[in-house]
Amino acid sequence: MSAVRQNPSSTRSGVDLIALISELGPRFAARAAEHDASESFVAENYAELKECDLFAAGIPGELGGGGAPYPEVCDALRVLAQYCSSTALALAMHTHLVAAIVWRWRRDPQAVEAFLRRVVNERLVLISTGASDWLNGTGKAERVEGGWRVNA
Repeated sequence: MSAVRQNPSSTRSGVDLIALISELGPRFAARAAEHDASESFVAENYAELKECDLFAAGIPGELGGGGAPYPEVCDALRVLAQYCSSTALALAMHTHLVAAIVWRWRRDPQAVEAFLRRVVNERLVLISTGASDWLNGTGKAERVEGGWRVNA
């Protein structure tokens, strides 16, 4: 893969995210139907995203991240979804948390800088409970023949 970082200590900034997603995408697309059919997690795709440092794409370059602006990260997610929507959703969940922490870093760097550096250096993937972040849920799921009906 030409766009993949070859040296773990090399810079992560300046990568063309759309070109990188376009390079990875066909492999992800080839696996997408099987993951959908088996309801399995896209672990292989996640490993490739991690290898290419895409989990650090939105972290500022001065912290070792990719330095990609938020709109560019969003564009990359839209392109990724065309290849494998499950991979795009999983990456978007991580990216949402990173974007919130970067927003805070821009206002109070000392509070979160060390954490953002850890995300970059240790290639961490952030997770959240999602629906219980700060909003009260109003949805309801009920079992129906063949699956679930969700009203929310």
